[in-house]
Amino acid sequence: PRRPVIAGVVKHEGRPLPDAKVSWWFDGLGSRATWTAADGTFELGVLPGPLRLRVDHPTGLSSQQIIDLALDEHRSGVVIDVALLGTSSKE
Repeated sequence: PRRPVIAGVVKHEGRPLPDAKVSWWFDGLGSRATWTAADGTFELGVLPGPLRLRVDHPTGLSSQQIIDLALDEHRSGVVIDVALLGTSSKE
């Protein structure tokens, strides 16, 4: 089996957001991170099951949501819209 992957784009006010840190953590199992490209896109290997996905940008933009991926799942086309100095939660 392969590790699940989540891929998509981070946006702010409808525009791609480069240089945002996209990370996940799973209680007791640690975390991993990647950064968005110039066009706001990212791809990140995750663990199967529910985990917290967080986006942080040096300007103070942030977002957090719970995602749940199955073993071998590759979820693409995910759009994460971040808010200034606040956290938006989605499921």
